[in-house]
Amino acid sequence: MTIANRPPEHYLHGDTVIVPSWACAFLYQAGNFETWTANNRGKFPHADNVLIAIRLGAKKWREQIEGTRAAPKEERPTQSEWLTTSELADHLGFTTRGARKACAEGRIEAELVDGRYRISRTALAHYRARHQN
Repeated sequence: MTIANRPPEHYLHGDTVIVPSWACAFLYQAGNFETWTANNRGKFPHADNVLIAIRLGAKKWREQIEGTRAAPKEERPTQSEWLTTSELADHLGFTTRGARKACAEGRIEAELVDGRYRISRTALAHYRARHQN
């Protein structure tokens, strides 16, 4: 990104100085800005808001140059010890009806709880070990 070299008067608008985001980033990085701000916070409340604006301008500039940071990846839910018949079917390539039938016939060890089968991951591993080709 090319930055135009402008005269100092360009940044003056009455009694206000306009500081571009690239200049904010330079001031923030080169001037140990974070430490100075922390040590002087609250001494002059109006200046605090200007310093915050400089920090935000620096952040905006970095985002334009580097791109925004990727959102943190969502944590995966921990695996349950138990599988449903649908999950069992997915693991073994069965239909859900076939998985329920295998549980009912005792080919896969499962517990019947409130009319639904639940299968431990250990039982799945034993089934796979018995039926390896």
